[in-house]
Amino acid sequence: MRVALYFLFVILFLTSCSLNSEQEKSLSEATTNYLEARKKGAILAIVSMVHPDVVKAYRDQGDSIFVEKFTYAPEDHFLSDPVIKHVKKKGANIHVMYEVKAIEEAWGGTKKSLDPFIAISSDEGKSWFFVDRSDYVNKSIAKELDRLISLKE
Repeated sequence: MRVALYFLFVILFLTSCSLNSEQEKSLSEATTNYLEARKKGAILAIVSMVHPDVVKAYRDQGDSIFVEKFTYAPEDHFLSDPVIKHVKKKGANIHVMYEVKAIEEAWGGTKKSLDPFIAISSDEGKSWFFVDRSDYVNKSIAKELDRLISLKE
């Protein structure tokens, strides 16, 4: 009996933390579009895909901070190989943490790092918005946003 309950718990846990095929497809398309916009430095496209609460937080800080936040230099910053690290669900809300390889050319050298960001859906995975990890952990940005994934600053 204990073994049966254990396996039932494991199955429930695994299914609660995974995405169905429609959610995966929607997330994949949104993530591809987001990364392409960042690679191209398309500020309007980037802003349209960032979580509205984050956009508002930076807009409230003034134009120069807003533009600085959402401006990416595509020739100096290449993103590749997104990997899902965490998936958390709560009701209709889904948060997915990605890590992406970031390759930057600076002063004749190459710097490689991981650039984490979170994809957020509030409609069971039909649509997605994105938040940089630094904004996700900073509770003064997007104060109303329920952070499902526990991350340290």
